[in-house]
Amino acid sequence: MVLKKLWTSVVKVGLAVLLMAGVIEFNRIQSVSAESESVIQTNTTSTPGTITQYTWWMFYSIDQSIACEITVKHEGIPTPDEILNFCGVTLQEKWLISSECASTEGEACREVYLQLIGTQTVPNEPAAALPMPPIWLDPPSCVNEGGGYCRGIPAIKLMSEDNPQYQRVVSIEGELDGESFSCSGSTCELSISPTDEKGVDLTFWGVTLSGNTTDEYTALVRVIPVEKDLIDGEGPTLVYSIEVLSSQWRGEKISSCASIWQVFPEVNGPPDWLDSPEEASELNSTQSLYFLSAMLIQNGMVDASNCTGGGLITGNIANRCGMEMAADAVIAWQNQFDDEILHIANDTGIPAKLLKNLFIRESQLWPGIFVGAEEVGLGQLTEEGADAALLWNPDFYSEFCPMVYSKTTCSQGYGNLEEEQQAVLRGALVRAADVSCEDCPLRVNLDEVEFSIKIFAETMYGNCAQVDRMIYNLTRKPAGKVSTYNDLWRFTLTNYNAGPGCLWKAMSRTWRAKDEMDWEHVAANLDPICRLAVDYVNAVSDGDTVNIPVYSTPLPTATPTRVRSATPTRTPTLTPTPTLTRTPTSTRTPTSTVTETPTPTETPTVPGG
Repeated sequence: MVLKKLWTSVVKVGLAVLLMAGVIEFNRIQSVSAESESVIQTNTTSTPGTITQYTWWMFYSIDQSIACEITVKHEGIPTPDEILNFCGVTLQEKWLISSECASTEGEACREVYLQLIGTQTVPNEPAAALPMPPIWLDPPSCVNEGGGYCRGIPAIKLMSEDNPQYQRVVSIEGELDGESFSCSGSTCELSISPTDEKGVDLTFWGVTLSGNTTDEYTALVRVIPVEKDLIDGEGPTLVYSIEVLSSQWRGEKISSCASIWQVFPEVNGPPDWLDSPEEASELNSTQSLYFLSAMLIQNGMVDASNCTGGGLITGNIANRCGMEMAADAVIAWQNQFDDEILHIANDTGIPAKLLKNLFIRESQLWPGIFVGAEEVGLGQLTEEGADAALLWNPDFYSEFCPMVYSKTTCSQGYGNLEEEQQAVLRGALVRAADVSCEDCPLRVNLDEVEFSIKIFAETMYGNCAQVDRMIYNLTRKPAGKVSTYNDLWRFTLTNYNAGPGCLWKAMSRTWRAKDEMDWEHVAANLDPICRLAVDYVNAVSDGDTVNIPVYSTPLPTATPTRVRSATPTRTPTLTPTPTLTRTPTSTRTPTSTVTETPTPTETPTVPGG
């Protein structure tokens, strides 16, 4: 059997020589190990339009038979990934074990070895014909203690897309907190030391076999040490939480807007109003809602005939008796959409409790039309709000536009469509958010509510992106570098309610006065006509917003104190329009709250809701 294998090997070598005569220039056969770093020199020189291809054979040491053939287009021994690609995982493992063995015990213990057979000049058809693979970030390699905690310093894994339709990545490189790193192969384990609460920047890319580089990706990474009582009863043990903000992250997602702004929530987690609970039941609310009570009475779901006026003060407002009669039905109604809200929140990354609170404030969770046909749905969408969703949320635009126009038309992008086409899309989106239905029970099509909720979540995402762009236009810095996660959500709600014109002017005044870009200063610099947006933000945040004590002043005034406080800063002229964002022209005047329950907003000119 040994002689037969030896003869087979000789024949194969001989045939290869005959077949490639004049094409491959053979060099002195040389065996190498994995640890060898020497570059094999050849006499072959490539001409323009050609490249040198190196042919290697892997041999079994026991009988010198050929195990596999490897061709590469670079000098030096094939990489482990190349061996895996040509020879398979079993031979790759034998090669790695043999190389390790040879380095410690000598050449005699090797099971397989490599030999360079020759070189060949071939047409230069680089792998660039194939697209570049994406590079992904995967959750940390660590002893997972549950709840996202790791025992020991965590290491995130960077890896290229393993698919033959892409070029093959042979190394991954980048910078972590200003320090360069490089890993051979298509994966990279990167240890992350503890960071501060703001995290550290990570930039990374792949290098392919042809020497080209993939797209450059970015991430914000935060690792925080925490003492936890572990299940095994060891008592307080130091563990680490790891959070990543990146389009390439395949672990647990934080708020999608956090990725836009590149800022983390507080270390101990976001406040309750910016949370998405584990169970829909945790969204349950028991508010007394006079508008919803009136709607349920009007539509025959509640019998308030024994109350004065049939339980109604006006067609839209229930009196005390009507609210008492409708109490149980109101609680049942306001919680029936919680499953859909949580599902959409998890799908889009918009906090579930923010959505629920916004719907209570805007419509008291009655999804029909409130005023004419200009404000519709749970979040009271207007055409201005639809414009924000379509312009600032391109992924949603790409999903919605083909429902109205052809893919060819939609491929132009919303901003490049004709104004008439944009108007048609806005109108279609408003109609999609409106689930009122004359022929349905209670005149509401409950089957369409989930898509309506998605529209408002996507609209809120668009407002997040618009706020980010306005801050960048003003400061030339990412939003997360100049403000906090919680305050950026307050700015987003202001943008949704009062409009980008109100928010832009207030932020401009704050920035020019060299004040902190926080809620107190920006809210204090709102124009008088915009200031009721603060009541709106306070309601949606469940009161978790600082009161601004300057609303009695007719115009912003300069503060005379040496210590800066949240008081308006006088500006002699109007703030110019941001240069890279749509001109914020529309301003919504929020409705003042005159009762203890949230008031549906009636003004139909909301850029966002």
